[in-house]
Amino acid sequence: VCLSFCAEPVRTPCGHFFCMQCQKKLLAKGNNACPMCREYFDKAFIPQIDKELAMEAMNFNKEEFEERKAELIQDGEWFGENGALIKMVLGNNYEEVKVPTIKGRNGEICRHRWAMFLSLNNDKKLTERYIKEVRYQLHRTYKVNKITIKEAPFMLSRVAWGWFNIEMTIVFQDWCKTKPILINHMLSFEKDGAMRTQFIEGNATDSHKTANAKATKEDLDMLAKVIAGLK
Repeated sequence: VCLSFCAEPVRTPCGHFFCMQCQKKLLAKGNNACPMCREYFDKAFIPQIDKELAMEAMNFNKEEFEERKAELIQDGEWFGENGALIKMVLGNNYEEVKVPTIKGRNGEICRHRWAMFLSLNNDKKLTERYIKEVRYQLHRTYKVNKITIKEAPFMLSRVAWGWFNIEMTIVFQDWCKTKPILINHMLSFEKDGAMRTQFIEGNATDSHKTANAKATKEDLDMLAKVIAGLK
């Protein structure tokens, strides 16, 4: 972590605080633990600037605060009043079926329950601002192996006797004017499953917009980041 003046502090679940810029870099490297006490953060943790603490920092030393703010603005790293980190997650949850009753076509016991999903900040409205639907292509042994989910977090849950690859076709809202993206995801039955997590910079006010709201420059910038995160 840096030793610069902490102008945009983030308070971690364990009670320590670091600047948002350092927190973002740590998460980008896959480091999901506190640099101070090494406690691992909960999967639901999304760094947010502690505005009260930021105000205290400014009142404590306004000159250093403004100097650091100017440096971050110059480097394009200042989040500002509405800036936020958006946590994009896709993949599968997993749990073992305690008392399995479903069998496969050849009599295999289906002991594994999986659930595919795609979410932005675990926020239904924000996710649906960009994603219209997700189409799943399952293994050919499922009687119905092509399923379209139109509501965030686009969750699809089934049981299986073994792991296999799932094709996810992500369809964007009409205003996005972009082609669907195809993602191949191999199911994992280890621990809690397998998920891809990406933190992207966005706007905290995006969650208030509907799917059909008029697109702004900020929306298009965010869309580009979502697409880049999916590829």
